[in-house]
Amino acid sequence: MSFSNRLTLFFLVIVVLPMAGTAFLLFRVSGQMETRSADAISFQSLQSAANLYQRDQRISAQRAAEISEDPQMRMAWQRGEAALKRYFKAQISRDTLTSVSLFSKHGNRLWQRGSLGLHQIRLEYEQPNDISALVLTFVTPQKFINTASQLTGHQMLLKTDAGVLGQKLSDEYHQNSLRLNAKTTLSVFVSKGEGSPLESQPLLAFAFIALLLLALFLALVLRHSMQGQIQRMVTTAKRIGSGDFSASVPATGKDEMSELANEFNRMSMLLEHRESDLREQRRELEHSIHYLGQAVASGLDREASLKIILQGMVDACHAECAQLLMHDQSQEQQFQVGEQIADGDQVGNVYQELASRNYDKAQIHASEVGVWRGLATSILDSENMIQGRVSLARRGRPFSSAEIDLLSYLARQASFSLENISLHQLVAEQALTDELTNINNRRNFDRLLAKECERADRFDHALSLLLLDIDDFKEVNDKYGHLAGDKVLQGLGDLLGQLSRSVDECARYGGEEFAVILPETLASEALLLAERLRQQVEQKEIIYQETSISITVSIGVATMPDGLNDPHALLAHADQALYQAKRSGKNRSISYTNE
Repeated sequence: MSFSNRLTLFFLVIVVLPMAGTAFLLFRVSGQMETRSADAISFQSLQSAANLYQRDQRISAQRAAEISEDPQMRMAWQRGEAALKRYFKAQISRDTLTSVSLFSKHGNRLWQRGSLGLHQIRLEYEQPNDISALVLTFVTPQKFINTASQLTGHQMLLKTDAGVLGQKLSDEYHQNSLRLNAKTTLSVFVSKGEGSPLESQPLLAFAFIALLLLALFLALVLRHSMQGQIQRMVTTAKRIGSGDFSASVPATGKDEMSELANEFNRMSMLLEHRESDLREQRRELEHSIHYLGQAVASGLDREASLKIILQGMVDACHAECAQLLMHDQSQEQQFQVGEQIADGDQVGNVYQELASRNYDKAQIHASEVGVWRGLATSILDSENMIQGRVSLARRGRPFSSAEIDLLSYLARQASFSLENISLHQLVAEQALTDELTNINNRRNFDRLLAKECERADRFDHALSLLLLDIDDFKEVNDKYGHLAGDKVLQGLGDLLGQLSRSVDECARYGGEEFAVILPETLASEALLLAERLRQQVEQKEIIYQETSISITVSIGVATMPDGLNDPHALLAHADQALYQAKRSGKNRSISYTNE
């Protein structure tokens, strides 16, 4: 039997058969039964919990009716809000109910006691006083979760408008959910091991163990059959690996193993001849890596990196001089190494002759002018487009194939280095700028505000802050779409940049909120600037798909008090002023006062 056939048989016996049997038995039998059993258990638990939920709802309605008919409550209702509060405080202290809320005729909550629970019961009355309705709850969500968990013996999780109660377990548990009402969802977690058929069907475990033992026995037989040939190859490979290239692998027979031995022996001969070449290339590569390390250490400076890389190419390829031309859409850069050589004209002819060639991606060209030998290749960008050309020259012998390969490698490394520099510049810009409006983002705004607060405190200068919010921005999104909303945000960002002074810093604070830092600006001056800005926004029309959109903004103005270097306080004051502007009718500027 050939090595290939034995290897195939080994794979079938050791891998395919055990895995196929295991997958069939476990996934088709144990998996399906486990899932069905867990579904059944979780369904029963959810049904029991739902019944408990409905029972609590009925009891809550009954208790609410009892309280509604309670003479003491009715007397307290007649006496007014204070009497009602005393009555319900007493009820909550006796655990008769969990929470109560009083509402006015206009639907405003006047008073609340306790934490809102499940099954909110609303009682409404027509009375001459300000209180028109009560909302009562008798069961807390946590109490319901605890009772349901004790009743079913499984972990429960309840999701309501108030949040999530209960602990979500790991993927080792099977989860099913039931919607109790439009705002409440109940989930139950059942261990995947519950109902597993493995414990009730010992034959499954016995078959699995027998299959593993059979596979192990056959693997040992095959290993003994192949061990002799493989051991001889391992011994020879170790000798070659230690540097003894005279060792050879015995090649007997005509199977694939013998062919592998013959190829192994030929490889040993080639390694012996290439050993000296590899040592030389290693020295050159280490030298080149040294220059690449210097390029990386140059602080991501494009020009410095290119000069270092060009010098590394000259030294690694044993050239006397080199020229590097880099070009983009806006400019062309030229770098040279070894300009002060005697045969400058001939070198220039070499560069010119190489430049006349047609370069296709990473193709390498060689030239010869008199005693000078030239070598050139392209430097590509991340999209595999040519962004530059490097040319090397020296007198005497032509460039070897190893030097050509090394130049190709270094050109690729130069491409990677330039790409890293470009990415670093792009990331640095994106880290400080809001992508949509092209003004400062929140992170840079926080840094600038802290810096200006420190400067204002050090030099005893005034510092003001404007906080803007687009009025009814949600209506713009709802009426025109979110793309129109983005256009509005871009338009406001552009307008802030146009109207701000050179010393001011504009930023998108978040969502539809913007901020403007005003160094050396008093409170009165800041309010005038805010009002001028508000009027300009009100007059501006933003065009989106031939539709004119007008907006207004509310502006909060705050000025840092003397001796207080606290950017958080300044921001809080501006936010309070903005809130006051919103409450006062929007489309206005209001300055913060501590009154």
